[in-house]
Amino acid sequence: MKIKLLITISFLLLIFSVRAQHQQKYDFIDSFTEGFAPIKQNEKWGFISQSEKLIVKPTYDYVFPFSEGMAVVVENGKWGYVNTKGKVVITPQYRFASHFSNGLARVFKDGKYGFIDKKNETKISFEYEDAEDFKNGLAVVAQDKEKEYGVEREYSLINENQNELTKKNYSWISNTFNNVYKSMDWDDTLVFFKIKDKMIENISSTEFDDLRRNFLSHKDAAARKILKANNIEFDGIWSFSENMVVFNLNNLYGFFNENNKKLVKPQYARVGEKFKDGLLAVKLNNSYFFVDKIGNPVSINLINPVEKAEEYEASYGIDTYSLVTARDYFNKVVAPAPPPPPAPEIIELVEDDVEIEEEVIASKDTYERVTVNPELGMDVPFTAVDQVPIMPGCEDAANQKKCTSIKINEFFEENYNKSLASNIGLSGIQRVYLRFKINTTGDVVYIQARAPHPKLEEEALRVARELPTMIAGEEKGKKVGVLYSLPIIFDVE
Repeated sequence: MKIKLLITISFLLLIFSVRAQHQQKYDFIDSFTEGFAPIKQNEKWGFISQSEKLIVKPTYDYVFPFSEGMAVVVENGKWGYVNTKGKVVITPQYRFASHFSNGLARVFKDGKYGFIDKKNETKISFEYEDAEDFKNGLAVVAQDKEKEYGVEREYSLINENQNELTKKNYSWISNTFNNVYKSMDWDDTLVFFKIKDKMIENISSTEFDDLRRNFLSHKDAAARKILKANNIEFDGIWSFSENMVVFNLNNLYGFFNENNKKLVKPQYARVGEKFKDGLLAVKLNNSYFFVDKIGNPVSINLINPVEKAEEYEASYGIDTYSLVTARDYFNKVVAPAPPPPPAPEIIELVEDDVEIEEEVIASKDTYERVTVNPELGMDVPFTAVDQVPIMPGCEDAANQKKCTSIKINEFFEENYNKSLASNIGLSGIQRVYLRFKINTTGDVVYIQARAPHPKLEEEALRVARELPTMIAGEEKGKKVGVLYSLPIIFDVE
């Protein structure tokens, strides 16, 4: 027993010694994944092995952890892959590239998503306007289809042979957790199903709620256990994804890296929904920006080819356009970001024996938007349209965009029944994400909502339907449909 203990202690001391030597050589070293860790030196990134060998020289603008023996690297805005020997196996060439999963990687090229294998051969053709990574052999994808009223985005579920499992397409599909999915039909009806033996099995909303409640309870308990084991004080858990526990204390948010035991003290007034692709949207001192897993500010335009801005905002649940405007992205001109605050204080904690297996909900990346052509009837995001729709009472406002946003927010503040959450047994911070279209007659149509409970979604849909008719938005002098996203966030005592 003593010999085993001495061997364990010696091994841990060796690990800490190696990490200390690494830190002296490099500006930063991230946690090891598949035996390799990203390192930063002079604002460039590379990889080292656990034996201190430099595998990839720090020459890239950014790198992502290894997955299935391949790591994404970013160079001059192009994305590619290196292998565990440090060899560039897929030259940086894509506008976006995700990690390998089930031997396939989702990449973005010429305005479309497709999937490639490790030889850079196309396995699923580039024909999707939106797509998610494969998980358990399945992926959510979407295509734009021409309709009488314009272009509509239809979501479906495909397998690795590009066969559609869904018998019909939906206005959206979300892999909510594990193998359980939530989707919305074209009449705003929620449809729930789970995957069993790679076949779709419809389930009731009650069964979905029970499965989700158990899942969230497990994740919350796992996150709490991690923080308590590391003696971290907290009031509540905000999210747990990518091995990152985001928590709140005294109405401020901080986060803890389960892998390398890095703690960023609670200091942010607001944070996004969760860590996604290694980033979290935050608000500090009235500035919005992104931070990485150790709290360093990161340039938004470096990491994601964000072109569909309103979905990015909904995905992160925070007003990211205080940093970079949607218009700048559409014109492919990066706006100068305000000087970010210095990196927050980082506390390194000792290793512990807590071992929690995390269930990560698949992330959803945004896609490139083509140039707006009103003749084709394409919809335009509220943040980018030439003339926004105008709410009643904003006709003579000096800033009609701001006035309309305020009026819509006030409408939901006054009419959304927040007491529903407590009535159905929910507590803590609730987040409802709403999207709708203001059509060419100024009416609100194609309403979509997602929330922790169907009742909260139904209430959001009800209030959205009661919005008054507005003056329609215009693009290049012609009336167009305008897309609007609204996060509804409130606390239930």
